[in-house]
Amino acid sequence: MIIAIIIFEAFSFTYIKIFLDQRAVLDIGRAIGCDIRDLIQMESYKSHTFVKYGRWVILAGIFYLFGWQYAVGLFIFETVLSAVMPVPAKSYQEALYIFKTISRGDPGLMQLYDKAEYFLHSNGISL
Repeated sequence: MIIAIIIFEAFSFTYIKIFLDQRAVLDIGRAIGCDIRDLIQMESYKSHTFVKYGRWVILAGIFYLFGWQYAVGLFIFETVLSAVMPVPAKSYQEALYIFKTISRGDPGLMQLYDKAEYFLHSNGISL
């Protein structure tokens, strides 16, 4: 049972990292007044589908093998953790780096990039 919980938590923490990366992109987009979620795809997002379904399969296995109490407890733990964890500065930095790479050569995107950079500096996130 311990091994199943460890595997589930590994998938959960990876899923939470992907969630926080996407939340960083969403925060930057809100700050600059432009939806950039489709424009910026973080590196971690490539494994999103595998991690999403993998954690549900493992959770179903825990439900089947050990009981619904363990499965519900782990799910609630993961949900609460993802709600209270702050977005790490590294996620903002990675999103801004991707945005800078994409916006080279496009004056309109460079203006948005400058706004995003100002947003991060004004919130105390160093680049």
